[in-house]
Amino acid sequence: MPTSRVIAALALALSANASVAELIQLDLHGEVIPSAGTRWHNPGPLPHSFHGAIVIDSMVFSSRDLDFKEHDATVGARLDNYRFADVAVVSISIVTDGTVLWNDPEGMALTFEGDNPSRQGLGGYFASIDGEDSAHQSLLLNYDTFPGLTASQAQSHNDVLANLMLSPRRFVAGTYRFTGAWGELAGTLDIGAAAIPEPAAIWALLCGVIALITLRASLICERRPR
Repeated sequence: MPTSRVIAALALALSANASVAELIQLDLHGEVIPSAGTRWHNPGPLPHSFHGAIVIDSMVFSSRDLDFKEHDATVGARLDNYRFADVAVVSISIVTDGTVLWNDPEGMALTFEGDNPSRQGLGGYFASIDGEDSAHQSLLLNYDTFPGLTASQAQSHNDVLANLMLSPRRFVAGTYRFTGAWGELAGTLDIGAAAIPEPAAIWALLCGVIALITLRASLICERRPR
C-alpha cells in the first residue's frame, strides 16, 4: 500500500520538524513581610500573602549570554552563568488577598540571570528574574535552583531558558519585591515552573499519531491473504 506508506512518511517528517518550543508558566506565591521594606498605599489593611502566575515565551528575547566551563572532570563542561534579556511576557496575574494588583503584561519584558558558584559537581544556580512594564510597575524575584546543568543538558533542543526553568529537581524558596501604584510589597517567595505546549507542539504530536496509525493500517493490509 504505497499511498499509506507515503502518508505515514510525510506525517513523521512533519512531526520531526515541527517546533517543540513551549510557553512556560511560572507559579508564584509568598508571604508579605512588613519589615522587608513593604509600603502599602492602597486602601484597606496590608495584605498577608500573594499568589500569581507569569507566562513567558522562552524563545523570544533580545540577547543571551551563556558561560560554559569545566571545573570537575567527572562532570565535564557545564553552564556556569547565564543571562537572558528582554524575555517576552505573554501574561501576568498577581493577586494579594483577593485584590488584583497586576493583570496586564503590556510593555513588559523580563531579565533572567543565574550564577553557579560551586566548583565541584553540578552545583546549582543563584538565580533572579526582574522586569518593568510600560506603567512602571516592576518586579524582582530571587531564588535558587538545583542541580546545575551540563553543557549538553543546557543546550538540548536549543532552548536553554526552558531547560533551566523546567529541569530543576528543586526550587529553593527566595524573596520577591513588587513595586507599583500600590506601593511596594516584599517578602518570602515560593516558585515553580511548568510547560504549556504551543499549537505547533500539539500538531507535531498529532502528526506522529497519524503516522503510526497509517503505518499500522498499511502493514495489516499487506498481511491479509490475497
